[in-house]
Amino acid sequence: MSSPRPARPPGATDLLVESMVSGRDHNPYVTITLGTQKAQLETDKAMDVAFHIMECAEAAISDAFLHRFMTQDGEGVDPKEREEQAVALIMHLREYRKKFPIARGWFPL
Repeated sequence: MSSPRPARPPGATDLLVESMVSGRDHNPYVTITLGTQKAQLETDKAMDVAFHIMECAEAAISDAFLHRFMTQDGEGVDPKEREEQAVALIMHLREYRKKFPIARGWFPL
């Protein structure tokens, strides 16, 4: 039994993730609902999606950390130039990151 969901402002989109057992085949599934869209995933696929979300969150944190580091005040360096360099480096690292997906179980040391 689920608890009542809190009221949301008009236009807000909830992401709801629920576990279930199918009445048809008695297998476990995960249901993901985003607004009016609903997807039912087998548990292996749901775990893959969850891991990918965690990877993306870690990458976003890393990108933000690098951006803040590169755009902090520096003696004699134009802020616009720092911003451009930070963006260029982050884009380069994103491309590099695609070549070495940690989720696939391999990372060169």
